[in-house]
Amino acid sequence: GESGAKRKKHDAIATRISTSTRKDLGFVTNAGRLLRIHVGDIPSSGTEFDATAGVKIREFLGLKNEQLLGVFDISSDNELLLGTRDGVVKRVAADYPAKDDFELIALKGDDELVGVTTANGVHECIFVTSDAQLLRFDANVLRAQGRAASGVAGINLSSGAKAIYFGTVTSPDEVQVVTAANSSDALAGTDAGSVKVSALSEFPAKGRATGGVRAQKFVRNEDQLYFAAVVAGETLALAADGKPIDLPEQAKR
Repeated sequence: GESGAKRKKHDAIATRISTSTRKDLGFVTNAGRLLRIHVGDIPSSGTEFDATAGVKIREFLGLKNEQLLGVFDISSDNELLLGTRDGVVKRVAADYPAKDDFELIALKGDDELVGVTTANGVHECIFVTSDAQLLRFDANVLRAQGRAASGVAGINLSSGAKAIYFGTVTSPDEVQVVTAANSSDALAGTDAGSVKVSALSEFPAKGRATGGVRAQKFVRNEDQLYFAAVVAGETLALAADGKPIDLPEQAKR
C-alpha cells in the first residue's frame, strides 16, 4: 500500500498473475495435485480489487483435507518447482495433460508439498526447516522430470525435523527471510512466539542435499519454527484471521 496509509484486514497479496480470459490457471495443493480452472470461471471481485469481497478459495475449489499452495498460468513453457515436507525437491516438466485434475509428483509415504513456484528465471531454491535451518542452493542443478517422478533430495533433515517452507528467488539481493518460533507444546493459536526478519544475503549458499544454516535462535521455551517465508520487496504480514501484523525491523543473526 501507499507509504503511511492505514492498513486494512486482508490487505496483503500473496500472488499476482498476468494472464488472459482465454487461458487456464493451475491451482496446486499440498497433496501434489493440480486443479485446472479456466480464467473465465473464476469469480470476479469487481472492477476495483477488494480482497474482502472475494470468494474463499477452499470453498471455490471444494478442498476439504488439502491446502492450496499456489496458483499459476498453465502454459507449455511454464515449468514448476516443488518442495516437500521431507526435504524432496522437483522440477516439473511443462507437459500438462488436458485434464481438470492431475498429480505433479509421486509423493512417498505421507509426505506432502510445502511450497511450489514457477521455474522461469529462478536463480536459487530455498528450504526452511522446523529446527530453524535455512538452505539456499542453485536451482540450475535441477533437471526437469515428468509428473510420475518422485523428485530428488533437496535438504538433509535432522532427526525429528521437517521442512516447513520451500520457495525460490530470481535475485537474492534485497530479499528478506521472515521466521516465527514458538513452543511445540503450546496449543495451536495460543503462542505467537517471536518473529525475526533477516536479509537472505546473511545466509551462505550451499549445495543441494546438504544441511542448512541456523535461521533463528530459539529463546525461552521455543523449540520450533512454525512459520517461514522468503519475500522480495515490501513485506506485509497478516494473522490467521486477516488482521494486519507489524513485523520487527530487519535484524542481524
